[in-house]
Amino acid sequence: MREQVRQTGLHEEKAMRLLSPFPLDHAHALPVTGEHHPLRREFHRWMSWGNAATMLLAVAGACTYLALQREPVEIHLPTHPGPIIDPPPIISDKPKGGIEVIHQIPPKLGLIEPVPDTNPGVLDYPTLEDFDKFIGPVDPTATGPGVPPIVVSEPEELPKPEQFVAYEEAPDLLRMDAPVYPPLAREAGIEGTVLLRVLVSKEGKVLNVIVLSGNPMLAESARTAAFTAHFRPAMQQHKPVPVWVQLPVVFSLK
Repeated sequence: MREQVRQTGLHEEKAMRLLSPFPLDHAHALPVTGEHHPLRREFHRWMSWGNAATMLLAVAGACTYLALQREPVEIHLPTHPGPIIDPPPIISDKPKGGIEVIHQIPPKLGLIEPVPDTNPGVLDYPTLEDFDKFIGPVDPTATGPGVPPIVVSEPEELPKPEQFVAYEEAPDLLRMDAPVYPPLAREAGIEGTVLLRVLVSKEGKVLNVIVLSGNPMLAESARTAAFTAHFRPAMQQHKPVPVWVQLPVVFSLK
């Protein structure tokens, strides 16, 4: 009887092992309930693996999304390359029956040689008197094959006092006679400056004088002295031009 019961128990234990996918070796007591039940233990294990796999998939998805949202890096290449410098030429010297020898000519660098400054000094322009000395007197009534024709040119148009004339070099006063101090102004102790506007011709002579300001008692004497002035004429493109300039004349009793 005992043998039959023991065999029946063994058969039931084998049947339980075959029917149950979860081993009951570590069970404390039967029937197992609560947290020690094999199903709950397997449930917690699979939930842990599932949570870990879900977190890994979430991290991988986030990294993939960020990688797709990143803007591509554009590489800008220069559209205008720098100047291309040709290498120095290579000269090949190949003697007869010998070995070819190649010499490379070193590039030559341009050297800037300093040029000393030159000062032409003050140029003395010829006047009408100088031309008369070289040409000599001309008789307008003389005729004949050896007499050169007299060419009458139209007078040059002179600038007006308010007209602007462009020039590269301003006229320079070379000499002028001292003005005569009027006796009445000297006795009255009158001093001051008379400002004149003078027209300087191409030859450097004063053609016209206008009084701009000053004491009337000194104006006429200053105007007379201005006609004795001689200038270096104004230059425009290396040619003399007539211009109006201001000329102050100072009267002082000291």
